[in-house]
Amino acid sequence: MNNVISQRSLDQFPAEIWFRILDNLPGEAVRNFLYTCKKSFSDFLWYFATREASNGLIHAAKHKDRNLLREILSIDEVDVNMEDEEGETALCFAVKSSDKVMLRALIARSNINTQKPLRHAIMQQEDDIVELILQSGNVNLDATDCLRETMLHDAVLYGGPIIAELLASQARSSDFEKFNEAGMTPLHWAIRYGYEEVMDIYFSARKARSNEHILENDLLLYAIKRRKEFVALQILHHRGFRLATYPQGDVLLHRAFREGLELVVAELQLQTTDANTTGDEDLNAMQHASRGRNLAIESRLVESGVSPHADESALWATAQQGDFETFRLLLLYKGYGPIFHNSVCLQHAIRGRDERIIARALRMTARIDYNVVLVAVESDMPDLLLLVMERLRRAATQINLGDLLLHAIQHDSVSVIELLLNKLHANPCYATSGRPALSYAAERGCTAVISLLLSHGEVDPNLQDGDGRIPLDYVLDSSEPCRQNLRLLALDFRTEPSSFGDKGLAMMASLRTARQYWLLEHLRERGFEDKGFRKRRVTRINTPNKMKRYNLRSRHTKL
Repeated sequence: MNNVISQRSLDQFPAEIWFRILDNLPGEAVRNFLYTCKKSFSDFLWYFATREASNGLIHAAKHKDRNLLREILSIDEVDVNMEDEEGETALCFAVKSSDKVMLRALIARSNINTQKPLRHAIMQQEDDIVELILQSGNVNLDATDCLRETMLHDAVLYGGPIIAELLASQARSSDFEKFNEAGMTPLHWAIRYGYEEVMDIYFSARKARSNEHILENDLLLYAIKRRKEFVALQILHHRGFRLATYPQGDVLLHRAFREGLELVVAELQLQTTDANTTGDEDLNAMQHASRGRNLAIESRLVESGVSPHADESALWATAQQGDFETFRLLLLYKGYGPIFHNSVCLQHAIRGRDERIIARALRMTARIDYNVVLVAVESDMPDLLLLVMERLRRAATQINLGDLLLHAIQHDSVSVIELLLNKLHANPCYATSGRPALSYAAERGCTAVISLLLSHGEVDPNLQDGDGRIPLDYVLDSSEPCRQNLRLLALDFRTEPSSFGDKGLAMMASLRTARQYWLLEHLRERGFEDKGFRKRRVTRINTPNKMKRYNLRSRHTKL
């Protein structure tokens, strides 16, 4: 042995193996050389030889040399879990390079460690590589890192929905319930990112334990806080879920009220309390279900006998949302008949703009009042307005068309204004308040309404209101007059420029400051006085008496 060591030192022997590997010698030659060394030298030198061969395995994976990697793996004594200076193994480099050929060759070893490479694959969101590593069967999902996070934590947090579902299918129910240092389980992260499939896998793999319902209620509260309504309903609809075991059940209901999760509130009220019991907003389960537009919950509430007097606003909310199917389902309950004695439901139906709901509510409403007319005007529905006004006239109800015209101007209902002027012949100069329609429209500033009123022959742009002001005064009094409204009113052929006085001069001055020369020219043609306008004076320049003599040497001399 001493002769061997003298012939080949400890430093020279591993270096020779390393040089043979780096020189890209055939793998068979490297393997034969190693076994020759094993027979000829001591076991101590054999350890150095296999160690350098393991480093060669890392080198082959790092540089994507598949042939060299395959030949080195044929040596049973090679350590496939050897790490370099940065703690990376050959499998880590194979995962980083996404080389599935090297990956399959490495994971074929039964003693290979897949924890760190699997984390790399999860971080890179490589679905195929994660699936290959999981199929090897060498994965330990119970292992934790320095933050007490398992592989399932990382999969849900960093891997995306597909990788999270892959690891969840391999995990046990206890793996889902492990807390990290922040007190979060993989289920909490699944709720935050909305991975419903992970929740389904957990519920299907869960076994009965004493604390399972406490965890479910904590998850439900977390889903409500994160406003994940679908996940919260998924937990509530799970078979065997018992909300009564949670000592602070009112906290769930109160938080669901605050977050505006109407379906969750309805389901909680359906499971815990009487469906007719109202919550923080004085709304019961039927009202919250109708706001959330959920037919399934509403049908269950109807079957459980919800009082119609407690939830009449549910029908109103459904009508205002324009949901005909939900509205039709609620009408199946016989207790809703007294609701249609007044016209409140019809008003909500008009705001919802669904023709089927409006037709049914109009047919079922026993008495229509003037408020329905106002709502029809606000919604800009002229056909419905005619129908409602006909029913009111049959009931000998007096309707002031001038007031309706002002109400339509207030809500910019152009179609209703056109109906009132052209078909119903409303007087635009008469209303109970004494204000002309054009003055009110000019004060409101809607260009479409002003243009429509000016197109009507009976509208007088010079008519003064009770304060002695004409429509153009309201446009001029605003801090930033609308140029288009100013053009419509001032250039109208019926406008009298003499009625403006000083305001006309101020208007022309402001237009000149804003460089509205086109409008200024047309206003002058209409007869508006413009003191700032001066005609261009043409004078001869180079006349003898006008010329100035300069010193020829002066830099101011004009040649």
